[in-house]
Amino acid sequence: AKRFAQSTVKVNVMDLIRSQAQWAEEAHEWRAAADMYRECGDYMKAVGILGERGWVDDLMELVRTIRPTELGPLNKAVGYFRKSQSVNYCIETYQKLGDFGGLMRMLVEHSRWEEGLALLEAHPELVAEFYLPYA
Repeated sequence: AKRFAQSTVKVNVMDLIRSQAQWAEEAHEWRAAADMYRECGDYMKAVGILGERGWVDDLMELVRTIRPTELGPLNKAVGYFRKSQSVNYCIETYQKLGDFGGLMRMLVEHSRWEEGLALLEAHPELVAEFYLPYA
């Protein structure tokens, strides 16, 4: 299908891949659908498919390919990681997002004190997030 689309000027390859992804999703071929949504740049759909099924390792692989400017899919992914208690994946995703406040809150919630203190040294503006929950 991709070769056909590339040889036909009027067919958009990304639209064709998106259509294949929709078909795979309707057929409950979740991994194939997520891969195709990723390939055509629909990261929100790919994140949703992987996250809803609890496939956090696959989701993290996807997160690593998403640009840091894609805030929507990354925030959605961190929500799935939090829900599944995948703390290390949360840390990596928060760092990619540059959301150090969210990272600090998550570290405190999970009693990761040494990492919290290290983050506090780098970002002293987070003092309230570190100390106030236990004041």
